[in-house]
Amino acid sequence: MAQSDSNQWRIYNKGFYLPVKLGAETDLAIDLQNQLSSGDHLVTPTFTSTSTDITIGKQAVRFDALQGFTAPHQAQCTVQSNTLGTYPIKLIVTTNQGFSIVKHFDVRVER
Repeated sequence: MAQSDSNQWRIYNKGFYLPVKLGAETDLAIDLQNQLSSGDHLVTPTFTSTSTDITIGKQAVRFDALQGFTAPHQAQCTVQSNTLGTYPIKLIVTTNQGFSIVKHFDVRVER
């Protein structure tokens, strides 16, 4: 699951994307709980893009205490762009047991 202003994925002709507003700094969180083994948790996220038209800011891991989690299971970052378009994002996050999880998704900057 990912979170943005709309709190949901959207679909377009190339696949799924997360909508963000033009010029706004937006928090995104990718929930990877279903991909973690027992006792495993996220340690270090690295979000990157091949595009120079989108800025990836703060990066962290977090857990949702309101849902009863006690170990990091979400990779989070901020994104911002002043250019309309769809941009590829790659997430590589390591776990405490030395595994890497790789996710590819798109961010679409809209008015």
